[in-house]
Amino acid sequence: MRKISHLTALLAVLVMGFSSIATADISLKDIGLENIVGQWEGKKYVVTFDKAVIKDKYKVTISYPYSKKGRVKQIALANDRFVIKDQSDFKIHRDAIYLIKIVRLRDRAARTLMLNLKGEGVPSITLPVSASNAQIYNYIGDGKNPSLTMVLGNNGAGWKTYSIGYQGSGGIPTSTDAKKQWSAWDIKDAQSGAYFGTLTINYDGKTVTMSDYSADGSNGNYLKGIKINNPTSGAPSVSVSSVVCTYCTAADIANAVGDGKNPNVALVLGDNDAGWGSYSIGWGSSGALPVPGTVSVWNVKDADNKYYGTITINLQNGQPSISSFSITEGSPDYISDPYIKDYTVFATIVCGSCGGSLGTIPPAIPPANFKLSTGGDKLLLNGVTELRLKGMARPTLEWSKSGENLSEQDVANMHSWGTNVIRISMNADYWNNSLDETVAGSYRQIIDALVYLAAKYDMVIILDYHWSSSAAQQQKMAPKGNNEASLAFWTSVANKYKDFGHVLFELYNEPYGLSYSEWLHGNDSYYGMQDLYDTVRATGARNVVIVGGLDYAYYLGFISDAKNCGSEDCYVKDAGQANGYAYNIMYDSHPYTHKGEAGYTVDGKPADFSTNFAGITGKYPLIWTEFGDNQSSSYDGATPYYPTSYQEKLDEINQIGVHYSAWAWYISPDPAFPVVIGGDWTNPVPAYGGIYVHSDLQSFPGTSLTIGQ
Repeated sequence: MRKISHLTALLAVLVMGFSSIATADISLKDIGLENIVGQWEGKKYVVTFDKAVIKDKYKVTISYPYSKKGRVKQIALANDRFVIKDQSDFKIHRDAIYLIKIVRLRDRAARTLMLNLKGEGVPSITLPVSASNAQIYNYIGDGKNPSLTMVLGNNGAGWKTYSIGYQGSGGIPTSTDAKKQWSAWDIKDAQSGAYFGTLTINYDGKTVTMSDYSADGSNGNYLKGIKINNPTSGAPSVSVSSVVCTYCTAADIANAVGDGKNPNVALVLGDNDAGWGSYSIGWGSSGALPVPGTVSVWNVKDADNKYYGTITINLQNGQPSISSFSITEGSPDYISDPYIKDYTVFATIVCGSCGGSLGTIPPAIPPANFKLSTGGDKLLLNGVTELRLKGMARPTLEWSKSGENLSEQDVANMHSWGTNVIRISMNADYWNNSLDETVAGSYRQIIDALVYLAAKYDMVIILDYHWSSSAAQQQKMAPKGNNEASLAFWTSVANKYKDFGHVLFELYNEPYGLSYSEWLHGNDSYYGMQDLYDTVRATGARNVVIVGGLDYAYYLGFISDAKNCGSEDCYVKDAGQANGYAYNIMYDSHPYTHKGEAGYTVDGKPADFSTNFAGITGKYPLIWTEFGDNQSSSYDGATPYYPTSYQEKLDEINQIGVHYSAWAWYISPDPAFPVVIGGDWTNPVPAYGGIYVHSDLQSFPGTSLTIGQ
């Protein structure tokens, strides 16, 4: 393809150059070329003609663009023939094109011909352009993606509308009216109709040239390096150096909207534009993003054709992104927080009308005569009775707006193990963008239902700021920006549940990668624990708050009276308190696998259990809102390590009086999630580390509570 492009470009230049010097045209009859014969004679190519018609002297110039150094061979026109010889400076190729210029010496009249040598057959000599051969070939692009056509409009009287497909040819309209010696061709995608501009061609009966090219730059589709030249066919052709196309890189998109269960939704493509078919992509499946254009609109629907919203996908240079999404305001059924990752569409589905059990739970009300507080290192009920919390961490609401397998029975199953606390992992964006809790199935309504059920089954509930969003997931700390979503989250949650004495607030899950002072006061990118504490207290909420350390919440060794945070100690403060320190606060650690064992260090400092908790013991209650063994290797082999790991942690819990919620009340084929239950959601049974947690709850239970709802 490269040789043809260079050749045709050069031929075009030669044709225009030769024509410009001629004062008149030589007729074919003048030099006997009406009945020419050409043949190979060994390594020579010989053209013969009728010598009787030769009445003048002529000069013949043969040009071959791919001869060495681009040399030109001049040959005298003798009696009845001219011969192209295979000489060292001008080699003849049997599948090549030669340009022949014949000049009549007496008046400099000239004719330019094209000699097409095709193998052993009889090659042809044709005129590049003549009144009887007004054809144009289309070589725009590569005929694949996109396959471009030249579409002729009805430019003048008697001109027909037709198109020339890739590598096809068609007639060039002409007119005796000089004003109409042009034709405008729209360049379009043969499959989709996408517009790539308009090419205007001039043809005066002799020469074909390009007059103008214009394109609508707003759609991003256009041509570069347009040329009119002569391919091997002998007729002029249109070619370009490149096609710029916003949608030409094919892209498939997969559907991971919702969880594929209740409800199971599909991405349904509407007939957005001419030539676009209507089809759908089922959950877990993928399909092609349509062209042309930069966007495609997909309706999210379930098997009953129930509508959950619309996701608009932008395809730019093969990369899909979401440009917008919409829902029906006030509907209990909607999508939330859509995003694209690795050519897959993710979003949470809220189905308030699906009949899920949480959607029918009544609103939570503050329990009477039940207020938690702290006194020294004790957790107290109504300021008097010391409590011990032992229970479960319940994930899924951090990644799914409707949660997975949440139900009243699920809460009852946890309670049947002897749990008195449930920790709920939350997503700040889900909460901030949720419809009101009065809308069944909304994120806020599901959280409220769990608050209600916790009280009904006599359990304390921890609301944990686990992720800022599904796209960002776990970050070093609560992120700044995004319209201050982190502070908005705690302002809203604290206002909603500040009168609920059984609700605890975990300010942020698993901080890591910060200095001690950044952990406390934040930096340009993240809020510190002090910021989050102050935000909660600014609402008037006196609920117990939970503050995790560094090293993904495990490390608390820097929290002490030493000036580890610059000029101050690293405890969270409260200016309204007489001693200046935060009230109703518990410190949190997440000991996984080998964390806490003898020899464990953080930043080169000892961080075994006794060292890690030295600044907390005797001053503040200590809770582990997550613990377990999350290494796959701990579950392998004939003697897996996880039993030892769990037993060591439970021994520490009972020796120093730690409160806990074990991660995780969740069923997964991967024990290193880690999980504590197996079986099915209807009748979960202890599994892996859960066997040891269940035994601890039976042998050393937490405090029996009476909350009621």
